[in-house]
Amino acid sequence: MKKTKVGIVGYGTIGKRVAEAVRLQDDMELVGVVFRRLNTNALTAQIQGIPIYLSDINLNDDFLQVDIEPLGDIKDLLENVSIIVDCTPRGQAEKNLLLYREYNVSVILQGGESERLGVTYNSFINTTDVKNETLIRVASCNTTGIVRILHALLQVFDIKHVFVTLVRCGTDPDKSSKGIVNGLSITTDKSHHANDVNLLLPDIEIYTKAVAAPMTHGHLLIFSIDIDREYHSEGVKKRFAEHPRIQLLPQKYSQSTSSIEQSYSHRKRGDRPFVIILEDSIEVVGQKLYFMASIHMESIVVPETIDSIRAKFSNLMAEEIIYKTDKALGINKGMESYQVK
Repeated sequence: MKKTKVGIVGYGTIGKRVAEAVRLQDDMELVGVVFRRLNTNALTAQIQGIPIYLSDINLNDDFLQVDIEPLGDIKDLLENVSIIVDCTPRGQAEKNLLLYREYNVSVILQGGESERLGVTYNSFINTTDVKNETLIRVASCNTTGIVRILHALLQVFDIKHVFVTLVRCGTDPDKSSKGIVNGLSITTDKSHHANDVNLLLPDIEIYTKAVAAPMTHGHLLIFSIDIDREYHSEGVKKRFAEHPRIQLLPQKYSQSTSSIEQSYSHRKRGDRPFVIILEDSIEVVGQKLYFMASIHMESIVVPETIDSIRAKFSNLMAEEIIYKTDKALGINKGMESYQVK
């Protein structure tokens, strides 16, 4: 089997998880990871046997001083890969595009980058759209979660309107110095998530509002959805339980964001690459559907990132791509769940 040669630029919150996920795929090869500075993540990468490259070869001496021997700079990596997954901080990827184009390398961008840079991707919606694209933008963590949820629900009824209130984490766990200490950071305008959802589901009428809270355990989303007919909550639970990358969590484990995190402490780093629906929050009142969902911002986009590589280079159908990724990551459900409509 010919493997897709993958390079990763940036080895932070998302980059290290994507690197690990790529190494679990039998049709991909992680050629190397680019570092912009020496940090503890570089030591971790070395211990794991990940080839290390530098954004600037002038950093070489810094790495050699701690017995890390880089294989070259980013240009050396670009000569040997089919695709780059850029996991650098927001705005940096756009600065890197000129170099990527010079080496004729396809690029996957993260959701923090502008929608104008590349086609926005979600595995359940537009797998076939990225085959001939050189710039693919994986939707943001919350957009990814919302689209998974709406895709599940659209299989059982029509949706008239969606309103989502997002209680976002103030920052990632490794960037606590940037977070708000007390109170909520309030943005009164419509949040970007609705527009991003409409890039993938243009027929959905959706409005989103967001606040940022002093927490790092994961975002909490509160849904109010107008549906086309009266339905029953048990049917909604069944639909969520059947859908890939969605899990139901009983009330005894979901009394706080901390308890949600603790419920998955058995997973490496506590990663939750699936949407968590708080089971007891599901309620249908007439033609209104209400529920809450937890989104782990550090890992939820990893499956779609892997899917996007496979969508670009393989001839597999969407359901095959999703199942293959989920199985490799250990989050797969029964085969009957993988029928993308």
